Amino acid sequence: MKKILLKFAAVLVIFGSAIMFSCEEPPPPIPDCEKYGYGEVTVKNNTGYQIKVDVTYTSTGVNYEKWLNNGGSYIYEMDEGKVYIWASFDGNDWVYETYYLDACENLTYTWYLNKKKGTQLLFVNNKGEVFEPNIKK
Repeated sequence: MKKILLKFAAVLVIFGSAIMFSCEEPPPPIPDCEKYGYGEVTVKNNTGYQIKVDVTYTSTGVNYEKWLNNGGSYIYEMDEGKVYIWASFDGNDWVYETYYLDACENLTYTWYLNKKKGTQLLFVNNKGEVFEPNIKK
C-alpha cells in the first residue's frame, strides 16, 4: 500500500510540476523595429506651397525625394542613427535639419513657412519647438 501511495504521490508531483511550468507565458516577441534597428520619420508640409522633401543618412546623399502638396505628408522608414530631414521649394536649393533617430521611434517633422522672412522654411519637431533649418551651401 505504501508503494502505491508513493507512486501516486510521485505521479502527482510530476504532473503538477508539468502543469505549473507549462502555464508560464512566453516572453513577448521582440518588435521588428527593435530587432532590425529602424524607426519612422513622417515629413509634413504646412507651408501653403508644394515642396520637395527627403530624409537621408548623410548630408550629401539622396534617399527618395518626394514632392508634397500643402497639407501632405510622407513616411520614411530609416535605420536608427543620425538622419537629415530636407525640404526645398524648387528641388535645387535645400534646407535641412539633423536628428538622431532611435529604433522604433516615430518622429514627425512639419515644415512651415516663416511669414516674417517671406519664403523661408521653418520646421516644428514632436515637442512643438520651432526651428530655422540649416541651409545647404
